[in-house]
Amino acid sequence: MASSDTGSHTKEVTSTPVSATAHAVPDATKEPEVNKIFRLAMKLEASDVHLKVGCPPMMRIRGDITRMEMRPLSQQDMEKLLLPLLEPKKRKILDDEGGVDYS
Repeated sequence: MASSDTGSHTKEVTSTPVSATAHAVPDATKEPEVNKIFRLAMKLEASDVHLKVGCPPMMRIRGDITRMEMRPLSQQDMEKLLLPLLEPKKRKILDDEGGVDYS
């Protein structure tokens, strides 16, 4: 997860909104909800995905940060999307430092 100053190079792309299931209790047999965002990034040939509370998801496409036409992510959205993916070491970094870069 990373954030960046999008400056004047921010574009918007229409995309599928984060599903209401992002608020559901995680089911170990289901694909992580965040994979929808990752699949969109692959489809758009994005090199980076930027997720930040209070902002819609953004992706770096051909060098430009592009804002997805999705609602801004809440703290709860971020937790539901990403906490299931964090191994204990990354979770400790998140808890200690308030952010984690997931390359």
